[in-house]
Formats: sequence, structure tokens, C-alpha cells
Amino acid sequence: MIQKISSIGLNKFQRVSFKAEEPKESVSLITNPDNEQNIKGLDALSAYNAGLVRNVTEKPFVVTLKPQFNERNINNIIGEKIYNSDGKLNSVISRDENTVTYFYPDKENQEQVHYISTVSKNSGKEIFAQSYEKTDNGEELTVSEYSPNSGDLVKRSYYINGKLTSSTNVSTKEDGIKRYIEFDEKSKKYYISADSPKEKNVSYSAEMDNNKQVEHFSEYKTNKLGERRIDVEFYDGMPISYTYSKTMTIPNTAARDKVNNPDLRPSEGFAKIDGLKDIDGEKTYYSNGAIESNKFISDNGETTAFFSADGILTKIKDDKKEVAYDGDKQIITENLDDNRTKTTEIFSDKGKYVTVKDDKETKEVRYNENNKPLSYHESFAGENGQEGNSVSFYFNEQGMLESYCK
Repeated sequence: MIQKISSIGLNKFQRVSFKAEEPKESVSLITNPDNEQNIKGLDALSAYNAGLVRNVTEKPFVVTLKPQFNERNINNIIGEKIYNSDGKLNSVISRDENTVTYFYPDKENQEQVHYISTVSKNSGKEIFAQSYEKTDNGEELTVSEYSPNSGDLVKRSYYINGKLTSSTNVSTKEDGIKRYIEFDEKSKKYYISADSPKEKNVSYSAEMDNNKQVEHFSEYKTNKLGERRIDVEFYDGMPISYTYSKTMTIPNTAARDKVNNPDLRPSEGFAKIDGLKDIDGEKTYYSNGAIESNKFISDNGETTAFFSADGILTKIKDDKKEVAYDGDKQIITENLDDNRTKTTEIFSDKGKYVTVKDDKETKEVRYNENNKPLSYHESFAGENGQEGNSVSFYFNEQGMLESYCK
């Protein structure tokens, strides 16, 4: 399922802090680090990073993606109709010289298109996707374009009830800076997020108006000791204030009991296994003759492997565990007991997300590629379906609590 890229606003960096924090100063007069002369205005910015600001915010051009397919009645789609073994429509497949396009029906309404995926025959990568989701604000349409070589996101646009709400483009500049540029149709502003190509723990964000004038620019640098943040405010394209803040984390062992819960440790991933179709077992078939599933006995007991209509392994399930494959991502679901389920999501960069939930409580932990916990979130169900209390904790890579919020 496509996940929406959140608006790149500055609020994402504002958290209730549990740190030793130096006072912040907003000044119009700063010291040149080279010659210790006091300077003002544009000179102040130039002494710091005027070139960097220009580089990150240069030409924030955003291309809006329009839907390529407007037909919602799947019965009107021209292509090969594939049915499951139970007789339900699985997909409609349309092929041309260079691509294969899959049209998938909505689970609740089999006659309506829910998801469209176009795959390159050369690379086997998804290059276009169009999906529909029901939300509280109406029907959301997401249109995405991906690189045919890497499969990485290139462009994405969002619509609510047919009206464009925002578009995001991803690009890498010649110097290696990778930028996410979003244009919000309501605020008529550009939001830019970028990572430094030279320093792993340095990132930037910027906000620009409809005339592509910079209104706010921020630089963030983190290390094992804490975070340094620099903010520059602009008016009519001119820098007017400069704020520097440095937050140092006090060595601590606070809240480690939250992430030391064995149930919240990520489960191991499973490489796709060849030959599962060839094992002697109870098999079901799609209408095109491809194997839909194969049930057999393994070391874990009764095991079922599921496949797509074009022969790709999509899921393995036994009595204790289910492993679903979504591109380079794995989703592992387990029943811990009668009431609790555990889900481990393993991403292509080896980062992981673990969720344990029951009817009353949900616990979530995010891990980096080295299985170090970065955040913990706990929420409780309220009365009459309302959201209850919640608390979040944020840790550095040394396992020390940096901040928390309720």
C-alpha cells in the first residue's frame, strides 16, 4: 500500500524535550567565524551558509501527476481477467511492448478499481501506481511515479474527491543532495527537506512562498552528544534573523524498560525461498493456470505459500506466523497469545518497525538498521471508540532518552 509522504513542516522537529538545553538567542548581529568582525543582515547569512541556502532551495519546481486511468468500472477494462480459485476476480492484466499493467478490484466492491500498478518489462520494477482510499474527508486518490532502474519514488500527487491537494517531487542534485519538494495547494507554499551528501547526520528544511522566495531555512546536525540547530528567518527574500540552538543529552538510562520488553524485539526476516511451488502439497490455481497457493508440511507444521497471478511469492503462513512480501519490504505477523498480535515491518534499508497491540493498548518501537531502538510510542483505547492517552519516547543511537511527549 502506498504511504503518503507527510507535509514537510517544521512542527516535526518540535518536541517536548527531556534534555539539558542552552538558551536560544534570536539576533540580527552575529560574529564572523573567520575574522571575528560583527556584521549584519545579508552579510551575516553569507558568513554562515548563503551558498548552502541557495543550493538547497534552488529551482523548487514541482510537476503534478495526473491520473493515467479514469475508468473505475473494472468490467470495462480491456485485458486478461484473472480469477482466484474461489471464483472471485483477482485482477485484470493489460500488456504492451514495454510494460504490464495490473488492475485490482476493491475488496468490498469487486466491480470498482482500487489499485493500478504498471511494471517495466525490462527491470521488473514498478514505475507507476494509482490507488484509491476512503478517508474521513472523502475519497483520496494517490498517483505515483517511480524510477524504472531503482524503483525509488520520483513524483507523487494527492487528490481528495478529485481536487488536487499537494504534489511531491524527489530529485538528486549534481552535488549529491537529495531533495523532497512538496507544493501544498491550500497554503500555496513549497516545503523542502534534504539530506547532506557528505555528512550522514546533517539535514535541512526550508519553506518558500508561491513566488519561490525563502521564508524559513533550518539546518540540523545530530551526534551522540545531542543536536545542533540553526534557523534563519526571511522577509521578502532577505534574511532578518538568525537563531542558533544546541541541545546536549545528559547520559541516562531513563525509559529503557519500555524498549527492553522481549515482545517488542524485531522478529527475524525470511528470504524468499525458491521451489515452494514444486513441493508436493495441496495446490490451488488461478484461472490462467498459475499456482495460487501450495499447502504442505514443513518443520513449522502445516505451511501455505501464496503466489500472485504472475508467479511471484507474496506470503508464507504457518500455525504461528505469517510473512508477507511487498516489494523489498517484509511484514511478519504473529499471535503472541489469544488477545495480542505482533507485527514486524522490515524495510529495504534494514530499518524495522514493531507493533504489539490488543483491544486496549498499542505499543510501537522503531529500530535502525542495527536494531537500536530510536523511538517508542504507547497509546490506549478510549471510551466509545475515541482515542485515549498516549506517550512517546525518543532515543539516540547510544540508547539514551533524548525527549518525550504526552
